[in-house]
Amino acid sequence: MNEHMASALLGVSADIWIRDMQYDTQRTARRLVELGGVFSTGAKQRRFFHQAEDILKNRSSAYYTLLKTLCTSVDAGALRTFGMAFGYHSLSRGASKRLAAVQSGQHVVSFAAFVRGATAATLEDSVSSLYPFGTGTYIVYPAEDGDATALCGVMRKYRECAFLVFDTQHTFADDLPFNAMRLVPFQELLDGKLPRKGSLYGAFAAYNDASADWDVSFERLSALSRCGCLFYVLTAASGVSSRIQAQVARKITALRRNLPCPIFPVALETDVRYVDSPVAMFLPQFAGAL
Repeated sequence: MNEHMASALLGVSADIWIRDMQYDTQRTARRLVELGGVFSTGAKQRRFFHQAEDILKNRSSAYYTLLKTLCTSVDAGALRTFGMAFGYHSLSRGASKRLAAVQSGQHVVSFAAFVRGATAATLEDSVSSLYPFGTGTYIVYPAEDGDATALCGVMRKYRECAFLVFDTQHTFADDLPFNAMRLVPFQELLDGKLPRKGSLYGAFAAYNDASADWDVSFERLSALSRCGCLFYVLTAASGVSSRIQAQVARKITALRRNLPCPIFPVALETDVRYVDSPVAMFLPQFAGAL
């Protein structure tokens, strides 16, 4: 089966799973995890699905509420497109491309690239140079004078890539393509400034050594969850010590192992490093293996 046909079939299946998740969340989620375990390749994937299966044995897990809310509140087209770009083209299919690139003499290739001060030109340069080697996720910090329309045009051009866009200036409220997730400052949500209904979004906090404990606290997650937020990304501010980054990663891991409310927390920089790390060092952060 060629890649185009495999992608088309997976897209159709994703539509069915999104629909079924709304009406029979627990059975659908467990079935997907079991199916993933059957078709997993490599130690990382097998370990991920094994631990996800353990978590979902708890019938009262907040993950079930998170999944049901995600599939009922977010546009199905956005879920399918972003999910395919991130899960299939970046993590799964992209892994084979990254391995082939390394075997052909390239340096270690990450699944994700950070594009800071992004303009349409710099984002285009990053994607066009890295995507052929398997980098399928782009973490975009737009330039202060960046053209949002032009940046969205680049994202639409590379439909198989996933984009996480830090929208600090509120310039991507309406025009983001389906393969992009908008991340807004957490305080906007707490102040009642909610994104457009049906959009795929999350909150973020740029933590530093002084704010880390509060930024990753249960109180913060709970407050954001009450606002309807389903994803919370912690990103390290400039100059944050490696010790604090490790502490935040451990706390996030513990939260994900026993999710206290239906919001999924991410320790951005350390999560990227963990996914890229060799099998012996890999920590399946979704399941929380620390």
